[in-house]
Amino acid sequence: MAGDLVPRKAELDVAREAFLSGRDPAGAVRSEILTSWRRSARAGASPETPVLPYIPELDADAALYVAARPVLDRLADRLDSTRTAMLLADREARIIGRWVGDPSLLAKMDRSDSTPGFALREEVCGTNGLGSVIEEGHTFSVVGAEHFAERFVQYACHGAPIRHPVTGRIEGVLTFMCRAEESGPLMPAFAEEAATGIEQRILDGASRRERLLLDAFITAGRRARRAVLAINEQTIIASPGASRLLEGIDHASLWEALGNTVLTRAASSGVLTGDQDRRLSVTARPVFDGERVVGAVAEVSRVASAEEEGPAALVRGPHPQQRLLRHLGGHSRAWTHAMTIAGRALGSSHPALIVGEPGVGKLEVALALHELAGPGGEPHVLNAALAPVDGFAVWLGRLRARFGTPGTLILTHLETLTGPEALAVAALLDGHEGATPRLIGTVTRRPGDLPPTGPHLDRLAVHRIELPPLRERGEDVPELVHRMLRRRGDERLRLASEAMQAFVRASWPGNVRQLDLVLRGLAVDHGPGEVGLYDLPVEVVDSPRRARTHLERLELEAIVAAMRKAGGDKTLAAADLGLSRSTLYRKLREFHIDLDRTAF
Repeated sequence: MAGDLVPRKAELDVAREAFLSGRDPAGAVRSEILTSWRRSARAGASPETPVLPYIPELDADAALYVAARPVLDRLADRLDSTRTAMLLADREARIIGRWVGDPSLLAKMDRSDSTPGFALREEVCGTNGLGSVIEEGHTFSVVGAEHFAERFVQYACHGAPIRHPVTGRIEGVLTFMCRAEESGPLMPAFAEEAATGIEQRILDGASRRERLLLDAFITAGRRARRAVLAINEQTIIASPGASRLLEGIDHASLWEALGNTVLTRAASSGVLTGDQDRRLSVTARPVFDGERVVGAVAEVSRVASAEEEGPAALVRGPHPQQRLLRHLGGHSRAWTHAMTIAGRALGSSHPALIVGEPGVGKLEVALALHELAGPGGEPHVLNAALAPVDGFAVWLGRLRARFGTPGTLILTHLETLTGPEALAVAALLDGHEGATPRLIGTVTRRPGDLPPTGPHLDRLAVHRIELPPLRERGEDVPELVHRMLRRRGDERLRLASEAMQAFVRASWPGNVRQLDLVLRGLAVDHGPGEVGLYDLPVEVVDSPRRARTHLERLELEAIVAAMRKAGGDKTLAAADLGLSRSTLYRKLREFHIDLDRTAF
């Protein structure tokens, strides 16, 4: 047995059942396992029979699989006489390879979906030896009833992350797996050693550019007194100090800021301005492959307010992307990327086309481009969807009348113009580029729609800005909530932590517009004070991975109503519904409703 790693089975069974019934088993289970259980519950993982995501298309030529297979084939020969299996998963916890010598263990694994194509993400099936390794970022063991899902409690799993040796990013997971009662204390070390061998093979297969960049980073790190990073178009390698200093500055912006070093092929120094007026001193030099520049290595430090900036700044004033992020809010990767593209349009007089689902904030971004660019004049909005109401000739006359006036002309819902109407608008736009007013168009593209096309759109798409839906920007939701409440003077309305978690998890099919409407309704119906989970509309509380049946929907509405009536007290709510408290707990988990309420 694995000594301290595996508590007595009976105690662990009791602790797991206590947690799934809503009680806190602190002290009865390892702290890292309890943390993972709590994280799994918040994500809505199912402890009973989770339906695991399945993606059958496996790429045998993928770099991770190619690097790992020789290592694991050799290990499999040595493990063939044991009852130990090895699972290789990608960074999404999807199993891409399996090595099993014991037929009886193989049959068990097949029955529990521990087979290639299935993804064991923690948010779906809870604490396990693949998804939890990715969440934790280090070697992680899960033995017996430490698993969140019932289907895996028969196993012991010891997983180690496989990191790209150049970028440091987790590329996948290697997990050693056996029956729970046969777990041994050396298995985590075996997993780590095998993962290290795979990482070495990844390094051996890395491109020459990546290796040169890594060598430059290591050399600079040995002699530098400041934080160090190395970067090219695809890759960034940063020391922990550099990562902290560069927080909020994305890869594209940083590469653009260091572009002078690459273009001039010479060292340069200056000041990089980040968010909240953070100023960083940067000294960069190019990395060469013979005569060709393949990247840059830089030393970074914070500029004290009294320090001189020295040579001309690498970035004069806030980067356009940072100006847009401050103005509009948001910091998620999807939104930051969109604002990088929008930032290029900010200092340009060329037309721009903004594309996105209904309610993502296309008009708000267009108005931000006008306000931050400061072209003079006013923004004028002309809605193409009104052309059939007013008559197309009248609408086209209004468009023509705006030409030559200062400011920005924003043409919305251009997807409604087709055929001769689109050609007429395109003809009017011909020759207008660079003249006043600045032209910005918006196009609504619903999920599943083909990319919008048309001659009028081609004239405007010099800068094409695709805005992500809110479901891809979950981490931006808390900031958006605070901004919306502050904008309307509703700061006294506060969301409790479990209510905010529900906002973050919600799918928001109506995007930012729907979020704003829900907050307006809460401000009217609830008034000042704290809003709890059960004060929210059912469509926010419920965030299923599949469409609910009519019966499930009615059941959820009854539970939410009972919880709201009971003030979050589950005992009172269960009595009102005619259920036992344990049944109510299980129902709440099935509906992915957070259980971290203080009222019981």
